[in-house]
Amino acid sequence: MSLRSDYVPVVDPFGVTRDPAMPFLADALDPLAVEREFAEYTGGMVLRAVRVTRHKPGRRCLIEYQFIDARALHGRDTIILLGKARARSLDQTGYETTQAFWDAGFDSNSPDGIMIPKPVGTVPAFHMWLQRKVPGVLATQLLPTSSGTGLARRVAAAAMKLHQSGVPSDRRHTPADEMRILNERLTT
Repeated sequence: MSLRSDYVPVVDPFGVTRDPAMPFLADALDPLAVEREFAEYTGGMVLRAVRVTRHKPGRRCLIEYQFIDARALHGRDTIILLGKARARSLDQTGYETTQAFWDAGFDSNSPDGIMIPKPVGTVPAFHMWLQRKVPGVLATQLLPTSSGTGLARRVAAAAMKLHQSGVPSDRRHTPADEMRILNERLTT
């Protein structure tokens, strides 16, 4: 017996299925394909909604997948997985780096409370890796408030923990890189 409903709403305000550089997104928005590809990560949970939240045409896309556990004893447990897709290929390095940070003490049991959302797995067919979505407010929204000073200290502590984690990275992003990107975006 399947707990799956016949209808799963798919919200795509960007029209990502028309992105010629990312033809796999059509399947990433197909509820049946999603349930099939995510099965090893969802443990029998049922897909209830799909929503595209960001899209950089020809580059990358962020999709939210909402799952519920209709068999849960205390009502319905809900999780949201964020699918991070890239046009060129699966960002395996990004996934592995995120997993390394999780394993280096940025997990949900972190004694200092500095953590990242749990990396869940990869979906090569969608050029995608998955991460749990967690509730929160953007730091940029809170910095100008009365709690901004304390938050700035926490941001500094998080940056220090990140740099002291020992997680290697070959990626470098310099001010020159940022200027090049800004120039490209402003001239197009």
